[in-house]
Amino acid sequence: YKNFLPGPITVISNIKRSQKIATGIAAEDGSLGIRIPDYSLMVRIIKQFGKPITATSANMSGRKTPYKIADILNNIPEKKKELIDLIIDAGELPHNPPSTVVDTRLNDEKVLREGSILFESPTNKSYKTYMSLSEEETQKIGEDLMYKLLPKLKHSCIIFALQGELGAGKTQFAKGVARALGIKENVTSPTFTIVKEYPFQLRITNYELRVDGTLLHIDTWRLQDEKELEDLGFERMIMPGNVVVIEWAEKVAQMVNIVKNPTQIVYIVIEGENETREVKILS
Repeated sequence: YKNFLPGPITVISNIKRSQKIATGIAAEDGSLGIRIPDYSLMVRIIKQFGKPITATSANMSGRKTPYKIADILNNIPEKKKELIDLIIDAGELPHNPPSTVVDTRLNDEKVLREGSILFESPTNKSYKTYMSLSEEETQKIGEDLMYKLLPKLKHSCIIFALQGELGAGKTQFAKGVARALGIKENVTSPTFTIVKEYPFQLRITNYELRVDGTLLHIDTWRLQDEKELEDLGFERMIMPGNVVVIEWAEKVAQMVNIVKNPTQIVYIVIEGENETREVKILS
């Protein structure tokens, strides 16, 4: 709390039986998510009220992150709208990522959702930002980046750790990566299968490159725990010559950041709305 709050972090803690918590606030296992915001209006309201305020997310699960009132009202059922008593419209908010969610109930903290603070990743470096105005342009960004990294496949595995809202373009980026590897098969989201494999052969004379590898496209959306990725054979996947594209990489951030095999990890954050996207790349 002292290190990171106030700020964009939700901290999950255990609540002792002796502590007075309103009924229905803590989870069934006795845990509670706590956040101290750094948004001045909200801080003033809390100070004036003199008590904590409970809140759910402004968006439905898996829906668009809201930055203005219309984003909320256009993405919830009519019955939910009837539950709203008051709307304070502060205009369009800065397009910051959602808060990072950290579980502190064990000896080592566990990041459940990466937000604007990326734990254990090289946050001291700056992102290169590219604008995309279409799905094809997002694919082209992925394709161009993969072309630049082809020589690395001689001795390393390349991991693309993708972070972005539902429908942001993560799978479009993966399609571009596949195109650079000469894969003709249609690349689709592996949401239900979790992992899809696409073998490829590269013979590039000017790079003196001969690689028989596999593109492994992973969607961690349905994983409950990082260990599930380990059980799927993640260590086998990250062999030199392979390319691994991970959607919702924030859910397995700790496992990605401690890989032991020779790897080149590229962090990708895709943000935006409608057709306009910012693709931020950190390698």
